Amino acid sequence: MPTGRTDTITYLKLRYSQANDSIADAASWWWIANDWFMLNDEENALETLIESVEHLIESVVSLIGWGYFPDLGFGVPSFLDDYTIEEITWEDMTSAMANASKEGRWWLIMSIDELRREVWDFEFTSFRIRPATE
Repeated sequence: MPTGRTDTITYLKLRYSQANDSIADAASWWWIANDWFMLNDEENALETLIESVEHLIESVVSLIGWGYFPDLGFGVPSFLDDYTIEEITWEDMTSAMANASKEGRWWLIMSIDELRREVWDFEFTSFRIRPATE
């Protein structure tokens, strides 16, 4: 079973790839069934149509994650529940800033100053080099 955010993303990408392959297989089997219908061979047409539906079911199973890792839940919704947060509060932001390194705080302030400059649409002057004093 995948553990952690990166492993889970890799797993979900694999499952989506499997789903895509299954959809392509379903389409191929559908066209073969169509050919059998055109030849008035209903028995073979029905067999290949059933094969097409089986591939569609495999695709859905791959997308929602049934059968392989039941503890993982339903693919993307489960990932969002496990690895995202509902909201960021001002307490979260101030705590993160207080616990950040000096460089981390510097980057935050520089980013805020740059956003402020864009919003107010005037030249960025917060960190200009000052002329030497005598």
